[in-house]
Amino acid sequence: MRPMKAGIRVIGIDDAPFSKRSDRRVLVIGVVSRPDRVEGVLSTSIERDGDDSTQKLIKMIGKSRFAPITKAIFLQSAMLGGFNVVDIAQLSKRIGIPVIAITRKQPGARDVAGALRKLGMAHKLKLLRPPVKCGRLWVQLAGIDKTEAEKLIAKFATKSNLPEPVRLAHLIATGMAKGQSRGRA
Repeated sequence: MRPMKAGIRVIGIDDAPFSKRSDRRVLVIGVVSRPDRVEGVLSTSIERDGDDSTQKLIKMIGKSRFAPITKAIFLQSAMLGGFNVVDIAQLSKRIGIPVIAITRKQPGARDVAGALRKLGMAHKLKLLRPPVKCGRLWVQLAGIDKTEAEKLIAKFATKSNLPEPVRLAHLIATGMAKGQSRGRA
């Protein structure tokens, strides 16, 4: 990865809250940002507990006017819309930029594996990468090493532990789904 410049742009992505009983589709929001300002918002929808998140993100980002100038993708978790697992290695390869999937807490690998097996989705386990501790966050990395990921997170985590584009994607997605934002990302 090349050294980061001051005007670097990233996309922060999070899904909207959804009903496990009634929602078949889940809204996903992407916020395109520099460290000091938001430059755009992207959206798509994915199938709840489906297998389409990777392809939908590739299409959402790849077709956007921001694709040529974006240098990294931050995901709020490698699982969107319930158990719709993002193949971060494929996303990174197809878009041609690093992907960092972030969680505040250490993912419970046994819990996730057990749930996926119970739901007949064990094939998704191969898409999950081992999480590593990055400061106060846990991350799964594709196309970037831990040292560079820590620098990139620090550059964009200006208001909380999370990179600001991810925090904003969470607020926007929640506001769109619920009529108003609430909670922390």
